[in-house]
Amino acid sequence: MSAFNHTRIIVPVTAALALVLSGCATSILTRPTPTSTLSAVQVAPHVTLSAPPTIAAKAPVTLVVDSSGHDGETAKLYAFPVIYDGAANCADTTVNPTTVTITGGTQTVTLDPFQTGQDVYWVLTGTGFGSDCGASKTRILTVPFVGIVDNMFTKEVGRKYNGMEAVSVTLSSADVGDYTVAGWFPPMASVPAFAVVWAGPFSTAPEANASPCPVTPVAWSNTVPLTTDGTLNAAGEQYSTAGLPVPVTVPGIYRVLVSAPATDYTVASPAVCETAFLVIIQ
Repeated sequence: MSAFNHTRIIVPVTAALALVLSGCATSILTRPTPTSTLSAVQVAPHVTLSAPPTIAAKAPVTLVVDSSGHDGETAKLYAFPVIYDGAANCADTTVNPTTVTITGGTQTVTLDPFQTGQDVYWVLTGTGFGSDCGASKTRILTVPFVGIVDNMFTKEVGRKYNGMEAVSVTLSSADVGDYTVAGWFPPMASVPAFAVVWAGPFSTAPEANASPCPVTPVAWSNTVPLTTDGTLNAAGEQYSTAGLPVPVTVPGIYRVLVSAPATDYTVASPAVCETAFLVIIQ
């Protein structure tokens, strides 16, 4: 009897204890997080500037400003140009800044194109902030001339160039002579090898001038290494050239396509079929 009573006393106590513990656990798990905890994580005030590492000359440049805590403030964006590989010079008082209104978060700033190849250092300043001189740089890659000099065909005074206008030259298959592939590059750039393609022969002018511009069949193609004597032209660029024998003798019309890869200082120069040099072999 005593054992039976003892069991009856313990069971309700144990059940009550379980209910108490269960109630505590439920209370802990469902307790809402204080609102103050959610708003405690804040982004510190800052303004940072990011610039593309390279763009081509004559192309617009887009920079990215990321900010917090300066909404509505104005800042000044400076572009300090230097020669390729030159040290940053942020003391140039001739540079006029661009005014930027800080909007908060991420925003873009697009500026007019740079016309020539150079390195540009960016500085963004405002009330209570300013980026370091030399911390952000964009290389403006030169767009080199790549093409053919036609006076090597015709022996005329003056030159016409592939890529500027479609030039046609007529040669005799018995005496096709030679031609010159040429290019202008910044003096510090390594002159790349050019890819040269003779497409054709096309039997008629309409066939040669069809649209889209025909680049096949390929009568001849090769990679042409160029050399330079270090002579600079009026723009301060080195002139590189290579005289080559005309590689075809079959009569017809040929398009001579010239292209060059990019360098550390220049963009790639793709062949432009529509304005490529035309050679008529008779």
